[in-house]
Amino acid sequence: PFAQPGEEVASVGYRYRRWDLGNDIKLIARCEHDAVAKGKRREDPPEFLTVKTLTEYDPKASGHMDWRKSLDNQTGAVTATELKNNGSKVSKWTVSALLAGSTSLRLGFVSRVSP
Repeated sequence: PFAQPGEEVASVGYRYRRWDLGNDIKLIARCEHDAVAKGKRREDPPEFLTVKTLTEYDPKASGHMDWRKSLDNQTGAVTATELKNNGSKVSKWTVSALLAGSTSLRLGFVSRVSP
């Protein structure tokens, strides 16, 4: 997590969290944050964010929705379909964001120029 001179800086921020599990068992984990946003007011603490993307696959080959045609008009339907098709991935992202203490989990849709 610490870059030396001449090395590339990590693309995420790390936060070390500690939980007391009882019976003298303590768990320390390194969690990731993708972004930080300022609070709405000056005295508000910063908001830690987890940012993830869902990638569009060829709708003809995979049976998925064509995002280019329906994302602007049917955002809810596209989101519901992708949550159903990528349930495990989104569950992993959600648990990771909760453990890291992120304020919010932001999902983006990435569409390919050519499938």
